[in-house]
Amino acid sequence: MREIEILIGRLHKGIVPFVYTKKDGSTRHALGTLRGVENTIKGTGRDRECSWTLRYYDVDCHAWRSFVIDNLVSVGEVRKSTIDEHHDICLALVFRLMEKMKTEHDVAFA
Repeated sequence: MREIEILIGRLHKGIVPFVYTKKDGSTRHALGTLRGVENTIKGTGRDRECSWTLRYYDVDCHAWRSFVIDNLVSVGEVRKSTIDEHHDICLALVFRLMEKMKTEHDVAFA
């Protein structure tokens, strides 16, 4: 199994540390997930249209990021504290949604 396939499988299970080389040549140590956050991806809802990149939710930045698949350096194990950390991720996503709805004058939370 290719390392990118291992990473994708682990991202769907929880929070995973991994390393990739950025476009500027520097190394990025990322902490990402795809568990429970896939529905927050903006777009058409179709499969990834760009087959050479992988998008993931960055746990440290509380934002979506992507990288070129060929630049993946290493993949760590799924973190044990995933459930508690996902609670924090969900709260951050809800807060961002609330702020967006306020600025766009959409339905407000009660």
